[in-house]
Amino acid sequence: MKDQLRIVMCRPTRPGNVGAAARAMKTMGIRSLVLVDPLHPADDQDAVARARDGRDLLAAARTVATVEEAVADCVFVVGFSARDRALGPPVRDVREVTRETLAHAAHGPVAFVFGTERDGLSNAELAACHALARIPTDGEATSLNLASAIQLACYELHLATLAERAAAPAPEATPATRGDVLALLARLHRALVAVGPFAEGDAKLDAVEQRALRLLDRAALGKEELRALHAMLKWMGH
Repeated sequence: MKDQLRIVMCRPTRPGNVGAAARAMKTMGIRSLVLVDPLHPADDQDAVARARDGRDLLAAARTVATVEEAVADCVFVVGFSARDRALGPPVRDVREVTRETLAHAAHGPVAFVFGTERDGLSNAELAACHALARIPTDGEATSLNLASAIQLACYELHLATLAERAAAPAPEATPATRGDVLALLARLHRALVAVGPFAEGDAKLDAVEQRALRLLDRAALGKEELRALHAMLKWMGH
C-alpha cells in the first residue's frame, strides 16, 4: 500500500527542507517524492546533507512544472493548509483524512501536497486537491515548519497503515479434506491396536475412535495441523 503514497512539495525554496522531508519520509517508509517548480535541484548539496538516510529518495525524486502534472495519475489528493480558505473544500483533521487517503490507495496513487512555509498553497494548487488537511496546534502558533509538517503527515500515514495491517484478517488455513481426517483416524487406530489394550474389532475401540472423530470435526483442522499430528505419531514410532 505504501508504494501508492506520494509527497508533493510545491515551489520549495530551501533545499534543506527538501532534504529534511526526504529523511522524514524514509523513516516512515514512504518513498515517492515529487518537487513542483523547485528553486534548487533535488541533488543540491544542502538537500543531500539534510537527507541523510533519505538520499536515495532525493536521487529518485521527480521534478515537474505544475501541481497538476504531479498528481495527474492520483485517485485522491490532499492539500495541507494552516489557514481557513474561502474557496475549495473545507479543512479537515489530518488523522481523519489520512484514513480516507489509505482507503483510496487501494485503487491507485494518492498524494499529500505541501506549499512553501511562507505562502502555503495557492488557490490554483488547492483546486487540484480533493480535500484539505490541517495538523492541529495549540492555537497561538498555527503554522509548522514545513519539514515538521511533512514528518507528522508521514507519521499519521504510517500509523494508519499499521492499524490497517493489524485489522486485516489472518489468511485462512487450507482446510483438511474428509479423506485427510479419516487417514489420520486410521493411523490412530493402528497405533492404539499396537500399544493396547484394544484388539482389532473391539467395540470399545470403535467408540473411542468415534469420539476422536467428533473431536477432530469440531477442531476443523487444516492440512498443516494434520501434518503436525502425523509427525507426532511418527516420532512415537507409529
